[in-house]
Amino acid sequence: MHIFGPVASRRLGLSLGVDLLGECKACNLNCIYCELGRTKKLFLKRKIFVETEIIINEINEFLEKNESPDFITLSGNGEPTLALNVGEVIENIKKITDVKVAVLTNGILLYDKKVRDGLKKADVVLPSMDAGSKETFIKINRPPRQISFEKVKEGLVKFSQEYEGKIWLEVMLVKDINDNENEIEKIKQIINKMKSVEKIQLNTVVRVGAENYAKRVSNEKLIEIKNLFGDKAEIIADYKGKKIKKVYDLKQQLFNIVKLRPVTLEEIEKEIEANRIEIIKVIDELIKEDKIKKIKFDNKEFYKGV
Repeated sequence: MHIFGPVASRRLGLSLGVDLLGECKACNLNCIYCELGRTKKLFLKRKIFVETEIIINEINEFLEKNESPDFITLSGNGEPTLALNVGEVIENIKKITDVKVAVLTNGILLYDKKVRDGLKKADVVLPSMDAGSKETFIKINRPPRQISFEKVKEGLVKFSQEYEGKIWLEVMLVKDINDNENEIEKIKQIINKMKSVEKIQLNTVVRVGAENYAKRVSNEKLIEIKNLFGDKAEIIADYKGKKIKKVYDLKQQLFNIVKLRPVTLEEIEKEIEANRIEIIKVIDELIKEDKIKKIKFDNKEFYKGV
């Protein structure tokens, strides 16, 4: 399956995920906070990982059997703009449903006109901008040497000038790395050159990621940074939307929630229409089958796909 969920997204509500990249993580960055873990091989060339027809058939089958989600979100196992058919997939989703399409992207390839053109039919694009300087970009996002920070900035600004949909820009804040006033001011300078940013969404490390030294910023610090960014800024809060209905096998549904991001038992309970006893029973089964594992981060227990 190349769709997953729907999952309860703190930014997009009830979101049906679409993975254009297949089973192995495919990304052009190796971010220290990535919930998928370290990128073992950095991808530089775009290609078709999964044929458009396969993805559209899966989405169509889901929509025929279930209630519509708030968004259909292109995200998944890495960076979706590495898929050459990202634009074609968006166009074909638009032909079969009125559900809004969102794209989660690290924004690295927005310097490429073909990528910008491919994203133009999406309703919302959610790019990331974690750094205002080359030094911080290298420290947090760990790009391959072929990727220039200047090129990344230019691509983001160019896309914002051409795109007619909504841009919700995410800034992932990591303690003692990009949470200082100097770095925030540099990020602001980049955003000020952008045309159509509707929201600046401030996030921080709340789950186990690629590196243990990537730590969360305190709530007090987040509020302070929000004030520095101004009226468009918001702090990403906990999920408070509708629960996911038990639309199919609970084990498969729970595994789809856990496999691409670590979650706590409390988060699962907020997201899915099932009682605690049922959920714990299924978690135990998935652990015994070596499909998920229990890990600790920030004094919390998380369940993560193996």
